Amino acid sequence: MSLRYFIPQPTLFPHVHSFATLQEPKTVFNKRIILADPHPALLINLGAPFVWETENGTQVELPPVFLIRAQTKTLKLRATGSCLAIGLNLKAWGTRLLIDEHVDLAASPIIMLDSAWHDLWHLLKATLAKYGESEAVATFEQFVADLRQRSHADISVIRAAVELLSTTNGGSSLNELAAHCYLSPSQLERHARYFTGQAPKTLARLIRFDASCAGLLNEASRLTDLAHRYGYADQAHFVHEFKTFADCTPREARAYVRQLAADAEFLQFS
Repeated sequence: MSLRYFIPQPTLFPHVHSFATLQEPKTVFNKRIILADPHPALLINLGAPFVWETENGTQVELPPVFLIRAQTKTLKLRATGSCLAIGLNLKAWGTRLLIDEHVDLAASPIIMLDSAWHDLWHLLKATLAKYGESEAVATFEQFVADLRQRSHADISVIRAAVELLSTTNGGSSLNELAAHCYLSPSQLERHARYFTGQAPKTLARLIRFDASCAGLLNEASRLTDLAHRYGYADQAHFVHEFKTFADCTPREARAYVRQLAADAEFLQFS
């Protein structure tokens, strides 16, 4: 298996967690779990088509480029052959720097992207074949940097709200968030749904869950201590949130996220 993360250039770091490449057989990819996550991810598929199994069991073949917005449930993506993809992992407020303002992020957890992105798909496929992985990721990074510079989206409010939620591990109330952002609760609600597709309360739960998943990497931490550290009322609430967002218990999630961390490689651009 080959899963590599690339740290973005400094101008993108406020909005981008990382770029990534993934290359592995169908059988390996199809064992992956895409957990609920407050961070959107854009995927450019350079291998066999992906199929999304929706909640009602419908099989939807995905286009070469699509975005997974902040979502509250595990997603079932399946590769139909060998997997080869380049990805972009965004900060929670980063979607509107790339996605048209008329796209309704609340309509679906997966946003199919248009022809401009398909042109990029052709470019990256050719670049990868001729110059290799690092050059393909660098080309993608420059494309994203150019989009960000052209974007007129005012992310100041949603960024302030997300950063406060991250500081408090999702422990801020809607009224506290609204006051922090100098908005009414209803105005903040509209901002959150527009930029993330989720309500502020849902975003707060996702941010707490995400922090808890990161905490699972700590070998020394007991699950009861993690539940207390991240502000869950009790162990039962902690387990309930994991079953809601990950379809598994915290103990099962711990084994999975540790395996992911062990398999991943973190790189700087050369």
